[in-house]
Amino acid sequence: MLWLVGDPEDLSGAYLAWLARRRGVEVLELAEDRLGLDWAFELRDHASPSRPPDVRVAIGGHEVDLSAVSGAMVRLNPRPKPPVTLEGITEEQVTAVLAPERRAGLQHLLDAVPFPVANRPSRGRSNAAKPTHMRRLAAAGFSVPEWIVSNDVTRASSFASSLPGGAVVKAASGLRSHVRRWTDETAAAFAAGTAPHVIQRYVPGSDVRVHVVGDAVFSTRVRADAVDYRFDESDIRYEPCDAPAEIAAASITYHTSATKAC
Repeated sequence: MLWLVGDPEDLSGAYLAWLARRRGVEVLELAEDRLGLDWAFELRDHASPSRPPDVRVAIGGHEVDLSAVSGAMVRLNPRPKPPVTLEGITEEQVTAVLAPERRAGLQHLLDAVPFPVANRPSRGRSNAAKPTHMRRLAAAGFSVPEWIVSNDVTRASSFASSLPGGAVVKAASGLRSHVRRWTDETAAAFAAGTAPHVIQRYVPGSDVRVHVVGDAVFSTRVRADAVDYRFDESDIRYEPCDAPAEIAAASITYHTSATKAC
């Protein structure tokens, strides 16, 4: 049995579920917005902190045999839906209160289950703060382009102008945001007042995304004209590629150390 946790309509998760079902694997969809309605879980701690908590998951009142689950795939929606039973709740209330509480519970559940979990939320904690994430990458031996965090237009403009190829601007948090080049319009927005942002040296060329699963490395080259291809798919191509050996090795080492640290 495979668990698909979070958003069953996410394309990556839906594709994985389709492949699993084609191969005869039972797929159990645990939708985040149906937690407490269609399914529920219970964690019971022991007196000894060295023992993991007992886990109980029930769907429709029937307990799931966890020994029959081979693994879970987590695909959370950036804008989670509120439960259908809550009328009149706003998106701001979901973001500020409901989603963090609900996801904290999901995180504890996924840390306690006795089987492998892909995209385990607790393993991405450092990505919630890009400065922390980039410092950890640099400490692990990666070459991280120069960056600062600021909302001061004078300092940000001075830093951007000191870089021969210019700079990009992105959110300092882990929220999905549109990465843009530093321009006069950006400077005007900073001058009008804004939260701190990451200003970082622009690196031309194709993007390469590297995913690590255990000791396996999967790399994809993204060819696009846009600075942030995630928001402009008018002319984009994905190609398999091989990451340089030193990058692949560093990615495995970082992945292993981050997993042990959580």
